[in-house]
Amino acid sequence: MNMLPAGRVVIGLDGSLAAYSALRYAVAEARRRGAVLIVVRAYAPAAVREMHDATLTREAVDEVGQAFAEAMGAMPRDLDVRLLTRVGEPGPSLIAVADGEADLIVIGGSRPDRFRWRRAGRIAAYCAARASCPVVVVPPPGLARSGRPRQLERAAARYAEQFLNVTESPRPRDRTEGVS
Repeated sequence: MNMLPAGRVVIGLDGSLAAYSALRYAVAEARRRGAVLIVVRAYAPAAVREMHDATLTREAVDEVGQAFAEAMGAMPRDLDVRLLTRVGEPGPSLIAVADGEADLIVIGGSRPDRFRWRRAGRIAAYCAARASCPVVVVPPPGLARSGRPRQLERAAARYAEQFLNVTESPRPRDRTEGVS
């Protein structure tokens, strides 16, 4: 018997690896609670100044669909998933949606930079300080925590070359040689 209050599981998506980890966690938590999963896509006002509401909604639907496809293979069919688009900063947008004590906010974390916290870290800190519900910060996958983006790009390229044997694959021989 499930003794957890259903509430809602609220997640903000931004397309990062940490957000994909958070999405998988949020889906599992929504299933465990029997809760609605609310995906919040917040857009900065300057980024959407020239967009109509229908265009903004269509873009959000595409981005969220792609996030589910890349993080999980597809949108879960066993959950009630709702998409909310907001024009504004992500932290206040998440707080405005997750306004019940039984709600849960799930955020993808980030590693600290040498000079400042990355954006996801600032959003997590904002929500943790102001939310009336629990906030879960899901760490990014190990690969995302292991270095700078350029280093990760080079490491991924080297790994791909090794995996595909691109640099050392022999050229196929012409099978017609020596055949009369």
